[in-house]
Amino acid sequence: MFRDPVQRMISEYKWDSKTYKNKLPFCDWVDFVIDEYKINPFIKDNHIRPQNEFIVNGCEVYSFSKISNMVEMLNRNDFAEITSPIKKEHDSTFWNINVQVSKSSIDKIIGFYKKDYEWIENNKLM
Repeated sequence: MFRDPVQRMISEYKWDSKTYKNKLPFCDWVDFVIDEYKINPFIKDNHIRPQNEFIVNGCEVYSFSKISNMVEMLNRNDFAEITSPIKKEHDSTFWNINVQVSKSSIDKIIGFYKKDYEWIENNKLM
């Protein structure tokens, strides 16, 4: 499952703000988690780690944006016969948390996840 890195970072910020009562503005939080990642790559249960680091040769990588079609895609690929829907346990789009995303924050995120964006450009998401 591969998610747009900027959207993934915004979602993690919302999770932190809701669950851990984070009070940092988004731009400061981005700086903090990127710095912390350099010390501990497992920070935030690997939710900051670049996604390309999880990909192994020969695996199929699915787009997070198509999660609602996941059962159909897996069944079509003879992966398994799944009959129940896959649901998102935590959907940050419903949390009423306003995130002020600056261009400099987006630039930092894109720079940090450069290899993720290169992977997306050079490979096909299912």
